Amino acid sequence: MNEQLVLYNIKDALGHVEPDPTIYQDRLEAFNIIVLRTAQDSMYRTQLGDDSDIWLLMKEILSYCNFSNVKKFSQETVYWYKRTVKAIFVFARNLSVANALIPQELLIQNTAYKVFNSSLSIGNVNDDIEISLYSSILSFLHNINVNSVIFDKSTKDELFQFLSYPSLINYQYDENMMFPYILYFKDLLENDEFLYYFLRSEQKDEILYDFLMKKIMQDESQLFNIMKGVDLAYEDKELSSVDIILFKCFSKIAAHESFATYLEIIENTSFEKFLNILKTMQLVVTNIDNWNKFELTGIMTWTFRVFNQTADKIIHYFELKMEDDSEAHILHSKMITVLDILSKLSQYEHVQKFVLFYKGLEKLVTLLQTFQDNLIRVNFSKTAGGNVSAVKASNKLGEKLESENLIQSRIDSSKFKIKETNFPECKLLIIEIIANLVHGNKEVQDKIRDLQGLGLVLSNCVIDDNDPFIKERSIMCIKFLLENNPENQQYVAQLESKRAANDQVLQEAGYEVNIDSSGNLKLKSTSVEN
Repeated sequence: MNEQLVLYNIKDALGHVEPDPTIYQDRLEAFNIIVLRTAQDSMYRTQLGDDSDIWLLMKEILSYCNFSNVKKFSQETVYWYKRTVKAIFVFARNLSVANALIPQELLIQNTAYKVFNSSLSIGNVNDDIEISLYSSILSFLHNINVNSVIFDKSTKDELFQFLSYPSLINYQYDENMMFPYILYFKDLLENDEFLYYFLRSEQKDEILYDFLMKKIMQDESQLFNIMKGVDLAYEDKELSSVDIILFKCFSKIAAHESFATYLEIIENTSFEKFLNILKTMQLVVTNIDNWNKFELTGIMTWTFRVFNQTADKIIHYFELKMEDDSEAHILHSKMITVLDILSKLSQYEHVQKFVLFYKGLEKLVTLLQTFQDNLIRVNFSKTAGGNVSAVKASNKLGEKLESENLIQSRIDSSKFKIKETNFPECKLLIIEIIANLVHGNKEVQDKIRDLQGLGLVLSNCVIDDNDPFIKERSIMCIKFLLENNPENQQYVAQLESKRAANDQVLQEAGYEVNIDSSGNLKLKSTSVEN
């Protein structure tokens, strides 16, 4: 069969638009034989895929497409015209399995964006053949970008318009569209220049938020339920292919230098959108263990900004003695999210240096002191069956809280639930971060002492349902603060002598108070190796 002759006939039909649908049907009948054979015969597929003339002819055919003249004809003619264009992309998809280099060099992807975008001028958005055409183009684009990604910024507007298509239609789950889309989007994210321009494009919200997050992640992935805390047993499950691809996409975005600017813009326009994006990135960042230094810097650029600004607002919130549910929700949601990210990433030396260089340690201790002075301790009494039977509320000294108004503003007594106005789990995470920063670092250990943070950590070695397991985390932090640090050990020994430190806590941290031959109080390690 003369493949080029068949293609020339297709070119003639598409370029010289005719109202008679049988013209396209007849040309397709011959072409479909070739397309089917390329799908089934690998040698034949390779033969045509390696033929530059075939690829040049296909690019020429696509350039001849004239959708503006088709819309004046019948719906049947429009259908067969679109179906003919789709056949070209199915053919290109098949050949690109054998050879992805030639179509890349010819920049056929640029022609593909323009062809599909121009097809939308016909109308009938969301008809089956249009979606099928889009899916075929996506599959072709993914095939030619598997090994290397070419991004031509001269056609970036056409590309972003092409990518925004699913967000503009009443998208219903279509595996043939969804998988090629997210695979191709993942391919594009491998190109830093693409991501730079994407996060500055007009369509970024439509693509990233309206489609990938609100439609794909929410409806077709486990990630949304995990993020919302619905599916808490996800560690025991295998992530789906969709989950894995989305994870890779969001990890690329989270670590890119341009994401910080994008997130700041979103924060100033829509809190709901900002929080959903922030929590998505929290899920991704805290579940990946192999970030490099450049990626960590990118993540810390936006994480530390949100932490710093939110910490200042929380400090101001308590200075004004506010008890505002809606404001506390905003501040607590942001702070608990970024603290969780910092708790995970502060295990990296690179992040530790970042936090210390930008005075993050000082801000952490100041925020911890603010929480210590203003939050109430909560202890739930439970029955043998695990149900809450009573609530005890106390101040930072452990004294019973007398203000019923304050208790009601911080605890929902009908549900035995701590409100966001008491910023649950924030102190716990701050102490976890401090523990990571001080571990094996005498300079930071000394800095904590100078900032009056030693006594602050010691005062949290108590059971507090507002911060579950804070006692255990605080004891571990104390252990790290005292390790190979005589000055900190002496400081704590003096606190113990004034009954400002709990002797049992020190024992759990691996120390006991002794009196030396000169009558001075000192801490002595009780660990086996000493």
